Amino acid sequence: DNVVARFHLEFNEKRDAGDYKYTTLFPKNATGFRRWCAFDDRNRFLVRSPLIDKRLREAMLKIPCFNEFYRYTQWHNMAFATAHGMNLTTLILHYHEYSQDFPKARAKVLDFLELPRVGEGIEFHPGKVYRNYYTSKQRAAIRDFVQELASAETWEQLKANDFETDASPLAASFDIA
Repeated sequence: DNVVARFHLEFNEKRDAGDYKYTTLFPKNATGFRRWCAFDDRNRFLVRSPLIDKRLREAMLKIPCFNEFYRYTQWHNMAFATAHGMNLTTLILHYHEYSQDFPKARAKVLDFLELPRVGEGIEFHPGKVYRNYYTSKQRAAIRDFVQELASAETWEQLKANDFETDASPLAASFDIA
């Protein structure tokens, strides 16, 4: 869902800038997302990097948007390393916590920040789920790649993601011409 959200963010930026060539080539739907991934996957800088060992390289090449999943996993790895290195007190809050019980999650954050609740705030609207943008095989390969790249702490937090939810009948392969 995070990778699809990054695609949506880029789409919105291009649309707002009037880049209709981009928005036509990469429409804001599953087809546009797949094209966006295929286009980005042509950038093989990471795959060719000497920092990427053979096993990780093979895992990367099995997934769509491998550069994005690399960035996503490394962001988490570095966030944990930074927090430990700087001895920071942190709060881990998973999306499902506030999508399922927003008042409880809000209270958890305010308690962590030692802040009182002031006013009602804006209403929270849970986001969409985009599991059907990937096939079951792709989700399994993404899980394997993330597990291979993730630190133990990162994997402990990410392994609960629903990598293997059955795809809808609309799910298609990433073979883009």
